[in-house]
Amino acid sequence: MKKKQIANLIMVAVILLIVAGGVLGVGYIRGWFDTASETIACLTQIQGTVNLERSGVIYPVAEDTVLHGGDKITTNPGATAIIRRGEDTVVLGGNMELTVTDPGTKQFTLKVTKGEVFVSSQQSVLLSFALGEATVENATAALSVRDGAQTVSVFRGEVGEAKAGQATEYVGESVSTRNMKLEGMNDFLLAQIRKANNTITLCYTNQDLDNLEAKRQQAIQDMLNGQTNPDAHTHSYTVSVVEPNCNAGGYTEYTCECGDKYRAEETAALAHVWGPWTTQKPATPQEEGLQKRTCSNCQAAEEKKTDKLTENHTHSYTSQVIEPTCTAEGYTVHTCACGHTYTSDSVSKKNHSYTSQVVKPTCENQGYTVHKCACGKTYTDSVIQPAGHTWGDWKTVKEATETAEGQRERTCSACAKKEQQSIAKKEPGIAGYVSIQIRCDTILGNMDDLTPGKAEFVPSNGIILPMVEVPFYENETVFEVLNRICKKTNIQIEYSWTPLYGSYYIEGINHLYEFDCGEQSGWMYKVNEWFPNYGCSSYYVEDGDVIVWCYTCKGLGVDVGCEWMGQEG
Repeated sequence: MKKKQIANLIMVAVILLIVAGGVLGVGYIRGWFDTASETIACLTQIQGTVNLERSGVIYPVAEDTVLHGGDKITTNPGATAIIRRGEDTVVLGGNMELTVTDPGTKQFTLKVTKGEVFVSSQQSVLLSFALGEATVENATAALSVRDGAQTVSVFRGEVGEAKAGQATEYVGESVSTRNMKLEGMNDFLLAQIRKANNTITLCYTNQDLDNLEAKRQQAIQDMLNGQTNPDAHTHSYTVSVVEPNCNAGGYTEYTCECGDKYRAEETAALAHVWGPWTTQKPATPQEEGLQKRTCSNCQAAEEKKTDKLTENHTHSYTSQVIEPTCTAEGYTVHTCACGHTYTSDSVSKKNHSYTSQVVKPTCENQGYTVHKCACGKTYTDSVIQPAGHTWGDWKTVKEATETAEGQRERTCSACAKKEQQSIAKKEPGIAGYVSIQIRCDTILGNMDDLTPGKAEFVPSNGIILPMVEVPFYENETVFEVLNRICKKTNIQIEYSWTPLYGSYYIEGINHLYEFDCGEQSGWMYKVNEWFPNYGCSSYYVEDGDVIVWCYTCKGLGVDVGCEWMGQEG
């Protein structure tokens, strides 16, 4: 009996040891015993679903997880997270994957195999990818990894050969550096640039981002209003200086990517800088001699004959010192009356002496500093990108009618350039204009509640359709305006008729539906900051109305400013 009790105790002890070992193992994998520090990287500010694979186990990562060497991190579409170590941050975009090497070393490496990361480093972060690697040290840069092509974009400092405002592209075995274009950047990069500008200075300012957002919003506005103008292209020129030579003048050439080009700042052709006459064939009493001289600028040559010598001629030379210039060496030339010459005492060319002129950027043209020497040689540096037009409001100069297009124009306050656009013919029955916006920014703070697979339909700024002005027709409702605009801008919409309320019910916009972000989530609308307590197909719009469709996640509308319960919409 006693032996049996002892055996039972031993068995219990073994089971407890097994359980304890399992708990310790899970704890190690899940990082329960890790301690964060300034020298160890940790994962923080997690939005949406972010998974971590450690020791072969994959699990949704928790906030402030200390990273281990070999950790593999993946993010779902629309999710974001930040790897932070001291003052260094690495923002992870959606639908990306990377592996972390030893995060406790002075320079830790992130091997990115898919997606985008945005790095702001005071120390050193090594980004490794299939086609190369890039060290971000005291700089701000982004890495985009796509099949067959990777791009490192630099926004502050230098990364490899690229400076702020440039990007290095890796395509196959080809590596090239080019100037970046803000217009080509996606929502993820624009959002990170705006956040980073709060603490550091990047090559793009928030004003640049505001201008781009206004430009994109204007493009949507023009599309909705049916206004198209193929000639409404704003030129953006690059500058190329062609130096003058002895045969042709110089000039500065401005070239736009659309193919338009023009020349300015023309300079006259240079004078030949002749070297000394040299004897090619000495003269004799029987025949003439031949001499030649060459231009040091263009290598053009001149020849001349010299007279026959008299019998028993003895050379008698006179000497002339030719001072050096920045284009030709100096020398002493010795010339006989018979024409025979030779040179001696060569002196090296002088250095060019440049004067500098700063050409300020305009709305369309780059600024730069041009350096000119008296000899005609020039070069440029310190290129500044065009400032971009500062457009005023559109003003109608010709009203549209039902039979003829109208016209509107706006003026740049910086250079007074005018831009014109046509206004579509009025359709019969237009009663006025309303403004409309579609937003789901409340989801950004509730990504953990979002239905898996839906994150890709949530814009990084939460704006599905920016505020735009559109026409409406006689007796049109909020529902009809929304439905028409969504179809015109290719925004998905789904609705159903609700007989109980005699109104259409908006089930989903941009693939985001009721209950997709919690049991109290769904679409609501407000007009002039008021949330109607009846359906959207029962609200008849009036000229000047401002309509906002917003997605509520919590409180049945409280999080979007609606205090009453039981709304329909």
